Amino acid sequence: MFEEARPRSEGVWDEFREIVKQSEPSIEYKEGKKRLHFTHRFSTGHNLEVSENDEGLVSFVISFEGKTLIDLSKSHFIGPGYKVVSPSYLISHNIVSEKIGDFYTSVPDNDQEEALIVMGDMRSPYHILSAIHEIGHSWVPNIPTAKETILDRKQKRPVDAPHSHVPLGEKAELISYLERTAWAAALRIVRVVKEEYGLDLFESFKSREKIRKQIMLSMASYRYDLEEKTYMNAWKLLWAEREKGSTRKSPKDSEWDVFGDLFDKKAFSQKGLLNFEAGEES
Repeated sequence: MFEEARPRSEGVWDEFREIVKQSEPSIEYKEGKKRLHFTHRFSTGHNLEVSENDEGLVSFVISFEGKTLIDLSKSHFIGPGYKVVSPSYLISHNIVSEKIGDFYTSVPDNDQEEALIVMGDMRSPYHILSAIHEIGHSWVPNIPTAKETILDRKQKRPVDAPHSHVPLGEKAELISYLERTAWAAALRIVRVVKEEYGLDLFESFKSREKIRKQIMLSMASYRYDLEEKTYMNAWKLLWAEREKGSTRKSPKDSEWDVFGDLFDKKAFSQKGLLNFEAGEES
């Protein structure tokens, strides 16, 4: 319901639908039958080639006039201990994930020993944004550290922490922190690449506003998901109460529309994340 109703009500359905369409990987890529190989030539003469080897390890090579400048997958731009891989790598290493084929980052757990940046099905220059965002995730603090940071911020400025007593509030705060931190890291990477190699990786977007819109819509997707879960939880609670004789009215929008400031609204409408010169998280 929310995947369409919410962006329609906010006037961004067409853009949101296009992002979802662009993000959908092919069946062949998800199954490891299609190898990752994406190339793009920039107006400055730079070339980008993203490809995987026989092991499913991905290279992210920037070159100019036939000379390799840097492979981002094997550089200081990647967080310590991370590998950049494709679905082929996951399949050959028996790593099971419902996200296979998408752009995502995963950390070691009981079923996986490695920290991985998984590349999605890159088919257009717009996917460069998604790829750099996932590289940005390799610099995000682990979840326990992130939770400590959020708690510390609440203790210092409790007036800015209105979500603690909202269902899913703590989860929303954590997702918001992880995603905003990853975007801030991604934008810093783009800025440094431009300073060091003269290449604007986001050239295809033409303007900062288009980049900003793409990032905001990406963040909005998390908000829509959390709003839907909050809404459904409110209705479940309502029906349980009504079975016991309660006459409480239906949930109001205000009971679930509470995460805007954590994601694409307040958190992105002012300074900070989209300030390319500063390159810092808001």
